[in-house]
Amino acid sequence: MRIEISGLVSYPPSCPNRDETNRPKTAVFGGHQRQRISSQSLKRAWRLSAPMQAVDASFSTRTRRLGYIVQERLLAAGMAEKLAAETSAKIVAGFGSPDKKDKLLTSEVVVLGPEELAAVEALLAQLAAKNRAPTEGELEALERPTQALDVALFGRMRADNKAVGVEATASVAHALTTNAVRIEDDFWTAVDDLNVADTGAAGMGEVEFGAGVYYVYAVVDVDALVKNLGGHREAAARGVEGLVEAIATVTPGGHRSTFAHHSLARYLRLDVGEQAPCSLMAAFEVPVSGREMGLTQESIERLEAYAEEVRLARRVQPRETVIFNGPAHQGSLNAVCEAARAAMVAGRGA
Repeated sequence: MRIEISGLVSYPPSCPNRDETNRPKTAVFGGHQRQRISSQSLKRAWRLSAPMQAVDASFSTRTRRLGYIVQERLLAAGMAEKLAAETSAKIVAGFGSPDKKDKLLTSEVVVLGPEELAAVEALLAQLAAKNRAPTEGELEALERPTQALDVALFGRMRADNKAVGVEATASVAHALTTNAVRIEDDFWTAVDDLNVADTGAAGMGEVEFGAGVYYVYAVVDVDALVKNLGGHREAAARGVEGLVEAIATVTPGGHRSTFAHHSLARYLRLDVGEQAPCSLMAAFEVPVSGREMGLTQESIERLEAYAEEVRLARRVQPRETVIFNGPAHQGSLNAVCEAARAAMVAGRGA
């Protein structure tokens, strides 16, 4: 069984997700440039959001700096500096490839479950108490399966130990604007408050931005998520409820202090059942213009028309569709969140 979530979020002029040149991320769709928010950016914003963190669940820690954390603990416990450095490097190597220039860093970000962090802390206490190095067996025992909610949803890969890898149960699309976008420039200058003799600028630069209505899409495999959480269906239900609220209320933080792009979803659609998943982005292959009814209203009408086209093309129909349509004062976010939770609790036999 799957839960599909489609949302429309109107962003004012902003740059919520930047590329390596500090420009807004974009993509060409239907022959027109759209502003883009990557799925990685969305998942990070949702994972760290208040709605998700409020869920009664454990979460992973993503870092390259495990070795420095370990070394700090060992030194604080009184271990000799050389032994602490060697021990830290060994523990790092057990979780990922050490950085070529710094053995206390991993070359990639490692997703550490709370079970693994607890195992590391317990081992450090033993090593510090006896002022000794870890055995091979102790190092091998540190990598463990995890039931962290964010890992259960978004997965993790361990190339050297597939047994503790987790297949993602939530697929998240890159969000694109339903409208075509022309990236604009904000030229800014800074004034030195203490320089009264010179009227020139103390600093200057440019920030690029765009605006539009983004289509957001995610799909959750219900049974796979429950399995990733050790069969705890109620925990999975709380997690998906938090995820739906995050999708509707949380925006990535790129240049947030400059643009204050705090936006809520104006439309949210939940499809529950055993239907094959289908993004509704094709509704916007021809960009909306918003000239007659505004970008959001035109986007809603396009999306609902295409959703009906998808319904006719599907052999298996969603068992339940719940909609929040802000401009039409139809439904509510609470109703959509509660429907997602109920679907998770009911499971396949609903």
